[in-house]
Amino acid sequence: MIFDWEMTEPASIKGSITHTVTAMASATTMHNVFKPGDITLDDNTISVWLSKATFAGLRKSGAMISMNAGEAPKKIGLTGESKTVKILLNGQKETVDEEIAKELSAEGDPVKTDEFISFYNSVKMPVILRMKNAMFTITLKEIRTPK
Repeated sequence: MIFDWEMTEPASIKGSITHTVTAMASATTMHNVFKPGDITLDDNTISVWLSKATFAGLRKSGAMISMNAGEAPKKIGLTGESKTVKILLNGQKETVDEEIAKELSAEGDPVKTDEFISFYNSVKMPVILRMKNAMFTITLKEIRTPK
């Protein structure tokens, strides 16, 4: 799968990311460094989406994910917080169900931190809606699909 991306604030940059079929099914490492240009990710790395395995794991008891390349995997799970948010889908306002996930403690409770990921609760399109980590905060504004 190939997708084009564009960052509008604070920098104006764009590029294209290619995921492998294997990554879409089972990747556990997030690619979060957006530099201008095109990139092809390896079989264990995914960006902007959750792999099918990660999405399924989150829906159960949690999933092991490396939030950035080179980092040790951490178990993350749903916080029980969910809400509806509005995004632009092909120029139209769309209301989607957002689930929030955080790192889990050894006891299985969300770690008390402001770091999280949130994603569209859709098995067909588990796109990341928001993410906050030690390096940045990012929010999805719009999805445009090919016509």
